[in-house]
Amino acid sequence: MPRLDWLITEMHVTGGAETYVRRLAPRLLRAGWDVRVIALAGGGELLEELRSENVPVVELGLNRRAGFAAAFSRLLNLWRASRPDLVHTHLYHAGLVGRLAARWLNIGPVVVHQHGAEFARTRLRTILDASTLGWVSRYVVSCQAVADVLMAREGIPPAQISVIYNGLDVRNFKRASRARHPDSWPVPAGSLSVGCVGRLSPEKGQSTLIQAASLLIDQGRDFHVVFVGEGSQLLELLEQCNRLGLEDNIHFVGHQQGAAGWLVHFDIFALPSAWEGISLALLEAMAAGLPVVATAVGGTPEVVLDGQTGLLVPPGDPQATAAALERLLSDPALRQEMGAAGRARVSASFAIEGTQEQLEQLYQQLLEQHGLQ
Repeated sequence: MPRLDWLITEMHVTGGAETYVRRLAPRLLRAGWDVRVIALAGGGELLEELRSENVPVVELGLNRRAGFAAAFSRLLNLWRASRPDLVHTHLYHAGLVGRLAARWLNIGPVVVHQHGAEFARTRLRTILDASTLGWVSRYVVSCQAVADVLMAREGIPPAQISVIYNGLDVRNFKRASRARHPDSWPVPAGSLSVGCVGRLSPEKGQSTLIQAASLLIDQGRDFHVVFVGEGSQLLELLEQCNRLGLEDNIHFVGHQQGAAGWLVHFDIFALPSAWEGISLALLEAMAAGLPVVATAVGGTPEVVLDGQTGLLVPPGDPQATAAALERLLSDPALRQEMGAAGRARVSASFAIEGTQEQLEQLYQQLLEQHGLQ
């Protein structure tokens, strides 16, 4: 089979792009593809997990001492010695370095994976992307919402973009496994819980969820919110909870290995983000049979069917979020109905088998166009 090199900036964190690489690379290897994962920056548990599944991993040693010039030089040397047939990049810096190195060595095709819209990017990044889009054979995006941003912002032609939804193995998320709580489960027995999984940062909107919880608790509704994840906004969110007197009802449990073990114990999942591509945490929650309250931003409306698999609310709106939560908290039958519908939707439209199949079809098409198949 042709050699596929997956180039990613780093694998230190467990974000959407990193999880995507962790899940898909071993599947492609087992399907017969000669896939190799190259990380500009080394280290991280995910790289070791890839190695444990026999995926070849190369770390280029990007750090404060060895900057991008050194990593770029190592990548050129690696590709001179072991030339790939196709390059697939993940995250911004890998995308830029990868397409430049491939252009330098006349390697093609090049696939650039845009996992999110990156609204916080600098103007320089947009200029660099727009000026080098001719070096990219195909952009892969996680949802149509991200595709729309790329077409408007970078001027990428629609024919150069493929929408391939993130997928997951639905079999790993079973509501039947609720018998034993995780060791650090913070919710008292008999209480309802709302789970929110993700990086603690402003764009994820956790502050809005806390405000919504405060509105309901002030009205006498007794429930608990559990935030799973780490991030720069932790102290600010803790201070917000203290000001609102929510210390007993809001819990921050940090990063937890294995989301399935937590998700199956929540009663409702909340995704209050200001922007999302296709949230893997959202897909996992729906696969676990949870009804969701999510903001109608980015690719989320492409996943959540409002009123069927969950409730969509405007971003940054505590009152609307509180009303949606109250509707689900007060109606066990509705929670069960929406949770079952959500799991069925993920199984039908967001299974990892479908993601893999579409990737392989894209690779075959591009390799044939370049005379490499």
